[in-house]
Amino acid sequence: MLKLLRKQALVKKTIFWFIIAVMILAFVLWGAGAYREGSIAAGYAGKISARTVSITEFRKMHLSCLNDARLRFGENYRLLIPYLNLRQQAWVRLILLEYARNLKIKATNQEVAKEITATALFFRDGVFNQDAYERIVRYFLDSQPRDFEEHIRKSLIIKKLYEQITLNITVNDEEVLADYKRKNETTSIHYLKIGQNDFLAPTAEAKITDEELKNYYQTDMAQFKRPPPVKVEYIGMEYPEDAAESEKEKILEEIKKLYPKIKNAQDLKTIAHGSIIHKETGFFSFGEPIEGIESEEFKRYAFSLREKETSPLIKTKDGVYVLRVMQKKDSYIADFDEVKEKIREILKSKKAKDEAKKKIEELKNKINEALKKEPDLTLKEIGPRFAVKVKTTPQFKRFEPASETDITQKVQAYAFELKPGQISDIIEDHTAYFLIEQDKWTAIDEEKFKAEKETHQKTLLEEKKQLAFNNFGQELIAKSNLKDNSHSLNLPE
Repeated sequence: MLKLLRKQALVKKTIFWFIIAVMILAFVLWGAGAYREGSIAAGYAGKISARTVSITEFRKMHLSCLNDARLRFGENYRLLIPYLNLRQQAWVRLILLEYARNLKIKATNQEVAKEITATALFFRDGVFNQDAYERIVRYFLDSQPRDFEEHIRKSLIIKKLYEQITLNITVNDEEVLADYKRKNETTSIHYLKIGQNDFLAPTAEAKITDEELKNYYQTDMAQFKRPPPVKVEYIGMEYPEDAAESEKEKILEEIKKLYPKIKNAQDLKTIAHGSIIHKETGFFSFGEPIEGIESEEFKRYAFSLREKETSPLIKTKDGVYVLRVMQKKDSYIADFDEVKEKIREILKSKKAKDEAKKKIEELKNKINEALKKEPDLTLKEIGPRFAVKVKTTPQFKRFEPASETDITQKVQAYAFELKPGQISDIIEDHTAYFLIEQDKWTAIDEEKFKAEKETHQKTLLEEKKQLAFNNFGQELIAKSNLKDNSHSLNLPE
């Protein structure tokens, strides 16, 4: 196989774009009853449509997913591991490959060789370098070249499946123009906002009785269900005060060398000595701080790992650590006394929002009466008559955040549905109510559209294909009757 690598034309391109699409698929599609969890005691990793998936096969696919992250994100891949859910990615790919196998989709040695030799990561001085290829595969990807080539083969098969499923998808000129308009038309608006904060008077708290608090709690106790708390232990090294970056890197390398021993240790306390510290936390929930640790990544691992599982290295502002989950508890419904003050704040906000709604409804009625007499009045002209402030935004697009912090996506979307001179109905959004009116509308630049049409058409076509493939994948996962036994496997990260 490797002899073929030296014979291929060399083309620079982005590595494995189609793999990223499958990674996205794993995030978007998982769930909806698509899987059942079992025990690894069964002796296999799981089943897909009654086909048994061995532990070895699953480990290889999991490593492939891990290597995609390494190739895509470099050394930063560790920061993203909690978000990637490599187990689920591995199952998604296995399900897709199972379907592709039934369709007899294959990738030849020549296609695999061409893909590898076109990967810029393996280039030196502008050409494919055999030595660089083998070193990167062995030492950065923890793989043998033969295994990596089979990983590429499977990725090419998924790419071919994608192409086959989306082959007949097209976009016409009308779709391109409509989509371009949706993404490039701009408008600005006049708006008035009445929010609950306008009615959160200090005296509002006195109006809430204990009976109201208890009634609210008893009516909707489920919302006070606490997330499962977790208790962890962690081991590592703290940075010296005012440590230089070189000192921090030295500490990181030291923990890296120690990591295999940490991961395999039955008792982490036995490893702690000298500057290697070991600590245990009390039970904490996701929204609560962890004493001595300021790191969102640390917290994500604490709640994503199962009991007795060990995290990868975690760099924080204070040091480098590895954590292990000691115990997880089931969620529970908090006692009334525990949430009494929270309920008080909820009811204060609710009453304030009710007052805001009452105010804007009164205002809207007054505006409607004024418009009956003077139909050409604008919202900006009406506002001062009723002592309310009307603001005007800069121009914005449908799908881009407006510079005005008051304006939310819901208000933006509504703005594009209005006719010139039309004052909106009352728009409710989160903690406030709005009345809006278009100020200026800017249509697309027709000449710019002509210049960008071809590029936009290609982008829209890819979006449409990806949506179709995601829908296809969702159906495939649901039909696979997946049984997953992999959760107790010790997998690389």
